[in-house]
Amino acid sequence: MRESFQEQGIGRIMKEQHGPSAGSWSWTCFDGGAQGRADTKGEAVAAVEIAYTRRIVGSDLAR
Repeated sequence: MRESFQEQGIGRIMKEQHGPSAGSWSWTCFDGGAQGRADTKGEAVAAVEIAYTRRIVGSDLAR
């Protein structure tokens, strides 16, 4: 599943189907290369949105 902003693809989320992480969601932000894992689809979508926003505004809100 691709996440988009103004019809531009900004990231991807994918549900892990096999192995020890089966059932979790992996996510990647295309711009900047941030990536990670989340327990739910909603958390993965939010993580892509946060990573993209941080990249656009040039800020790391986690610090």
